[in-house]
Amino acid sequence: MEPQQPASWVSLGIMQGAPPPRDKRVTTANVQEAPFNRWGFGHVRDLIPTARIGRGDGPVYEFMHDLSDLDGFAFVSEGREWTWRQMLDTTHTDGIVVVRDDAVIYEWYVEGFTPDQTHLLMSVSKSLTSPSVAGPTAHGSPANRRSAPTTSPSR
Repeated sequence: MEPQQPASWVSLGIMQGAPPPRDKRVTTANVQEAPFNRWGFGHVRDLIPTARIGRGDGPVYEFMHDLSDLDGFAFVSEGREWTWRQMLDTTHTDGIVVVRDDAVIYEWYVEGFTPDQTHLLMSVSKSLTSPSVAGPTAHGSPANRRSAPTTSPSR
């Protein structure tokens, strides 16, 4: 049986109308619960105070785009065969970008999300930062360290 694509916050009517119906409102009490998290993770700044952290003054790396259709890519996990798209739908993924060899090869967003929209990351930040620092360092090549961020302990 194929997993059904999860409903987007748009199709569920979450936070639609002024004011939204009480049972469709996202609050700090329900923001981490489905289906309210679909809207909440993309609108954290509308719920709680946040601080924007600038990227700095350095150059921005522009990725090439060599897009592939990965939706039908099949793999086995937990004894079950999945397609890439089934995995995205089943795990309620809001958006994903796949980079390979300095090129974006896949980019997808669920209805209601866009590439330039802020989204809550939580521990994803650590998952993205670790390989960007450790990978080039482990390979030892100065060329591979071109944009790896550096930090030093506070004293």
